[in-house]
Amino acid sequence: MRRAAGFCVGLKQRLELFLLAATVLTPAPLMPAIRADEPSGVGDRLPAAGPGGSFEQKLNLDAFRLVAVQHQGRFKTFDTLAREMIRHVTGRTYFKREIPGTDTVVKQDPVFLYLDVVFKPESYADVRLIHVKMRPMRRALANAATERVDRAVLDAIVDDGLVSLNFLILPAVRAELDEMRRDVMRTAKYADAVINAAGWVDAGALAGLMRMIPPPDARSVGRRWYGVDALSTVGAPHDATHTGLIESRSIAGMDPSQREVLAETWSAAREAWRAGEAGAATKALNSLADALSQMAPQIYPPHRKLALEHWYYKYNKMTWTWWFYMAAVVFLLMGIVYRWPRARLIGAAVFGLAFCLHTVATGVRWYLAGRIPNANMFEAVTAAAWFGAAIAIFFELGPRLCRRRGAWRIAWVAAAGGAVVFLLSLAVRGVALDAWQQWGPVPIAALIVLAAATMALISLAVARRRGAGRALSLLGAGVVAMVGLMCGRYMTVALPSDIRPAMPILNDLWLYLHVNMIIASYALIGMAFVTAGMYVVGRLLTRPSGALWLSMLIPAVVVPLPALLPTISLKEVLPAWLPFLAVIASTLVCYPARLIGGRVVAARSWAAWEGLPAEAASVPAPGGGGSTGSTVRIGPGLTSGPTGDAGGDNAGLAKVLDGATMLLLELSFITLWVGIIMGAIWADHSWGRPWGWDPKEVFALNTWIIFLILVHVRIKVRDKAGWTAVLAVIGCSVMLFNWIVVNYFITGLHSYA
Repeated sequence: MRRAAGFCVGLKQRLELFLLAATVLTPAPLMPAIRADEPSGVGDRLPAAGPGGSFEQKLNLDAFRLVAVQHQGRFKTFDTLAREMIRHVTGRTYFKREIPGTDTVVKQDPVFLYLDVVFKPESYADVRLIHVKMRPMRRALANAATERVDRAVLDAIVDDGLVSLNFLILPAVRAELDEMRRDVMRTAKYADAVINAAGWVDAGALAGLMRMIPPPDARSVGRRWYGVDALSTVGAPHDATHTGLIESRSIAGMDPSQREVLAETWSAAREAWRAGEAGAATKALNSLADALSQMAPQIYPPHRKLALEHWYYKYNKMTWTWWFYMAAVVFLLMGIVYRWPRARLIGAAVFGLAFCLHTVATGVRWYLAGRIPNANMFEAVTAAAWFGAAIAIFFELGPRLCRRRGAWRIAWVAAAGGAVVFLLSLAVRGVALDAWQQWGPVPIAALIVLAAATMALISLAVARRRGAGRALSLLGAGVVAMVGLMCGRYMTVALPSDIRPAMPILNDLWLYLHVNMIIASYALIGMAFVTAGMYVVGRLLTRPSGALWLSMLIPAVVVPLPALLPTISLKEVLPAWLPFLAVIASTLVCYPARLIGGRVVAARSWAAWEGLPAEAASVPAPGGGGSTGSTVRIGPGLTSGPTGDAGGDNAGLAKVLDGATMLLLELSFITLWVGIIMGAIWADHSWGRPWGWDPKEVFALNTWIIFLILVHVRIKVRDKAGWTAVLAVIGCSVMLFNWIVVNYFITGLHSYA
């Protein structure tokens, strides 16, 4: 027995060393994911496509890519404009192009591709770069062109969805597109998107978007800037024979000689580009960038902001932070399941690092956008993940803070002080409460202190609740943040991450409060699903029952049935289906391990689940003849504590998971209700009515009703923990349906959200 105990201790030490080594070595495999996956800049420029493969390598576009451009109501870098337009046309954040005569495929620099289309548009007539989203549309267009296009090309179109301009102008293809535009219910929107994207593969249209010439006499940033097309000339060809017949376009407030210099520089860049002279093209573009930045310094964006935006876009808007959340989830899961304090500590430390990176990403986007980043689905998903992580940290610190003398007093003083400073600063400056754009740094800082102090008070109030301070909230928030940032990283078409100004109707204080409360409640619902899902899986493995299995299997069978209808696709019901699939799949994955472990693993699992002493996990040793004198211990870290509970805790894993689920659901119930009320106040303020039975309003109310039912069911039923977990899974399903399906597939007043 001593040898076995020594082996267990040695195994635990080796595994702890493995965890430490994994933490140290984690950044190494993560670096390829953190690095920019899109060619941009000198160090990561890839070979250019085409016969003159060395031309792109010799170009240096670093200065020109940081030129400010006025586009869609804000100032951005030309690099950002190029990335957004390439994604709009190709459906991807980068464009892959084959080098003729080889099997090599390279990712082209968006800035190079944009300028290449502007300067050499004739080279792209046969290049497949216009994206067709729907696969049935691809097949229909390919079938229409079978007589004019090679089968290999048609197969490639169906596979990747990229078509060329010459393909779209084929009479048969054009007729098929016109037919699709008549089907308003199914294909009109996607056919219009293809035609719209094709319209941007035009040198004149792209040059018109390059509004990088500030009005020299402008005193306000609201003045419209001029595009580089204003530097071109109209009339006769630009040569000696037609001198005097050329008409130059004027730019208001600009000296004609200055305009002529800019026009000559732009023309020189175009001619050098077309001639393949990389050095001359680089020199001309750099000269143009310097001249533009000095034209109106009083309104020109600062270089540090433009450089920061370029860095933010180049490194994928820091969505690679999901790797760190995933590492934290792994360590936290080990610490919770195996009761390893050191693993849990490492997981908390990695989670803190991930949260810091996430906070930096959110702050950078806030600074670049000039508003709270929650105006589109990408921002809502990443903001919800951040809210969940912040709340989890408060919940984790609550039990530790409550042991300190004066914690309550400090929290109350901070909350009261923040509220007083906030109101006094507004009163002194004479700023109205709803004019939040004019608040300034002091009221905003006071409001942040008030919010943090309020969360501290909540965490102190629930500190002694079962499930608080057990790293379960960190685990749930880690899973939610990991999934949310993964969606932002890889679902670039469904979650466009471009920074755009909010619609004027959305610039309202009540709306910001409403949106932030709603997405915070959604994060809490997702966190509750993680703990509830773990509870259901644990129950199915330790104390399975027919009712619990049916509560998961029936929704898993019923929810996808509407997809059998011809007007509903599977992806429209997939979000509501995923929670049940995740629980069932997790159970099926864990069940073989339980069978392989036999009675020993079953005894350990049951004792740890119920929080029973080690003797409850005793099973007859091999050859023991059924005697109970020789037993098997629960395992490393699961020895019985003073109260007879595993690990010295006051409850087993089942009660801890149930407590954490109920704690998260109670807070989500309150925040969702407050969010709905604030939304009604904003709707009455903006539209003249508090409630309009909009689909999103209805399903948000349905989500809240699910948790209202949960509260009453928990009071009445005997199996409180089981039904709480089941209803938490169902509530998460309804929430995902409301957040995803209603937003993308059901038209309503919230279609912009």
